[in-house]
Amino acid sequence: MKLNIMDKWNTWIKVSGVIALAGLLIVLVMGLNFGIHFTGGVAIQVELGQDVVTSDVHEVLSDITVENMDGEAVSLENSFVQSIDESEFYIRTIPLPEDSRLELLNSLEENFAGYSRGEVEDIGPQVGAELIRNALLSLLVAAVAIILYISYRFQLQFAISALCALFFDVLMVLFIFSIFNIELNTPFIAAILTIVGYSINDSIVIFDRIRENLKYKGKESDVEIVNTSINQTIVRSINTSFTTILVLGSLLFLGGETLRPFAIPLFFGVISGTYSSIFVASPVWLALRNRKLQKSA
Repeated sequence: MKLNIMDKWNTWIKVSGVIALAGLLIVLVMGLNFGIHFTGGVAIQVELGQDVVTSDVHEVLSDITVENMDGEAVSLENSFVQSIDESEFYIRTIPLPEDSRLELLNSLEENFAGYSRGEVEDIGPQVGAELIRNALLSLLVAAVAIILYISYRFQLQFAISALCALFFDVLMVLFIFSIFNIELNTPFIAAILTIVGYSINDSIVIFDRIRENLKYKGKESDVEIVNTSINQTIVRSINTSFTTILVLGSLLFLGGETLRPFAIPLFFGVISGTYSSIFVASPVWLALRNRKLQKSA
C-alpha cells in the first residue's frame, strides 16, 4: 500500500510550524530547569568505602533535607553523583551555607562506614555559562558542517530542509524538558549532539532516494517523487527508530541515575527525529523547490 503523505505537504508545514511555535512559547514562558552544572554549587569529593555504588549515594542524598542559601528547606535528591573509582565519589549539589554542608557531610558519615572527609569547594555560575557557550558553539559548528556537507552532496535546498528538521527536534526536546520541569545537566548537551547526528541521518536517507528518483523522473510531479521516496524508506526508518527506542527505554527505566539524564532527551529526540525527517524536512524541501522553479519559470 502506497502512502500519499505529501499530497498535503502545505498542511504538514503548517502543523509542524504550529507545534514548533507552541513549543518555543512554552520554553520561553516556563523556562528551563538548569541543573547545578549550569548554575554553580558545591563540589564534594569523598571516600565512602568499598561496595558502594552511585545509586546508594543518590538514595542517601534523597533523604537529606537542608537549608539553602536563602534559608529555605530543600532536598538534595537532584545532586549529581559520579564514581571516581571503587570507593571515591564526586558529589555536586546546590549552593549551601556552612551549617548545611556540615549536615550533609555528617549524613554521609552516618550512612557509610568507610567514609572519610574529603575536599569541599565552591563552583561558580561562570562554569555553567562556559558550558552553555560551548554547547551553543558545538551546535553552530554542527549546523555549518551540515550545510556544507549536504549542499556539496545534494543541494542547498536539502541542507536548509535538514536544518529546519534539526531545529524542530532540538526545540521538541527542550519543550519536553520545560513542560515536565526536567533538570538539564551536562549529559543533556551530549544527548542533543547525538540527536542532531541521528536526525540528519534519517533525513539524508530520504534525500538520497529523492535525488535518485529525480534522475529518472518522467511525468511524475515532485510531490509524487517525494511520496515514492518516503514509501521506499519509511519501513526502514520506523524499524530503526523502534529498535533504538527499545534500547533507550531500557536505559531510561533500568539504567539508573547515571544514564537517565542522557537517555531521556535521546528517547524523545529519536521520536521527534523520525517525525521531522518525514513531516518537516520533506515538505520544506518541496516548498523550496517550488519556489525555485517558479522563479526560473
